[in-house]
Amino acid sequence: MELKLKFFDKEEWSMYGTINVMIPFLLLIVLQQKISYDTLILASIIGMMKGDLIPKIIFTGFLNFLVYEKNIEWIFRSILFVVSTFIIHFIPYNNIVHKTVMNNNILLWIMRSIVLIWMCYIFYLFI
Repeated sequence: MELKLKFFDKEEWSMYGTINVMIPFLLLIVLQQKISYDTLILASIIGMMKGDLIPKIIFTGFLNFLVYEKNIEWIFRSILFVVSTFIIHFIPYNNIVHKTVMNNNILLWIMRSIVLIWMCYIFYLFI
């Protein structure tokens, strides 16, 4: 099995990954899950994975054990991340949202700002 994580490879890939990261992030919010630095980092890693579905799901399972908590919420969040991985896998590269962002300077700057805010917020949660 082969799986790649692509961070800041090319701007097109970063924007695609950022759009993908919105899936687990929105699911965490909608399902009222705890937002912490580890869940945000996990969501980021899931959004930046490239490869076949089964390796992505297996890797996501292992990543869930890195943030293990002995409670039912951890099980629910783990399932949420696996479902997010499944959904993200079927979002094609160069989809309509991705193309729209890449072809619009204002949207591109908004997405760049979102990435910066996302990273700053993760560092803030460490404090």
